[in-house]
Amino acid sequence: MSFRMKETDRAFFVLTIDDANRFLGRIYDICHEYGVPLCPAIIPWNLDNVYDDPEKRSAREICRLIVKDGGEIISHSGKFLTKDSTDEDYDEVFRKTKEALISEGFSVRGIITAGGPGYLDDDPKLLEWSRRYYDYSDRNGVRGEPQYWNPRYWPGDYTLEENLRNIDGFVRDKKFVVFAMHGSDDPESCECPEKFREIIRHIVSLTIDKAVITTWADVFDRFWGVSE
Repeated sequence: MSFRMKETDRAFFVLTIDDANRFLGRIYDICHEYGVPLCPAIIPWNLDNVYDDPEKRSAREICRLIVKDGGEIISHSGKFLTKDSTDEDYDEVFRKTKEALISEGFSVRGIITAGGPGYLDDDPKLLEWSRRYYDYSDRNGVRGEPQYWNPRYWPGDYTLEENLRNIDGFVRDKKFVVFAMHGSDDPESCECPEKFREIIRHIVSLTIDKAVITTWADVFDRFWGVSE
């Protein structure tokens, strides 16, 4: 059984940030300010961390605020898979991370690929394990299986002006786009909170019939269908 994405009636954007790192609270605060959901990819072992958040919130507390605002927690692992990974490694990446997040009270339907030297990509075993535990992924699958192969868009690869033009193109073409970032202190990077704010401001300035920022689960439930 394979899946395909139905035609969308506007552009749909999902905002992710990886790892539950020190930028999580700052990015959440911007999303909260603009009333849009955030869908962070969370390494569960980072939930106790408190970074430079002015309110001294833990990553766990911020994740709960994200969910309260209509966001979605996505599974992510500190371990990355390579061609030499064992079944125990796969079990840690796919099952144990999900179960750890569920034990915290989060509903978890998707997984984001963990990168590193020689990380596995476009591989049938990734697809097999994703199907076992998740509804969707960015690249824990194989090309041609859009349910588990939907590479994310990294705004940090572009200038602000390029990002705004790209967004206008996504809107024109009614694309489903998942934004990816880790955060940055570089004021010139579009992964820094200040530039990220400009990107969000641009998207929310568009009318709702042209673009919407939502969750991956929302898009999946609306537009994914079973192929014959």
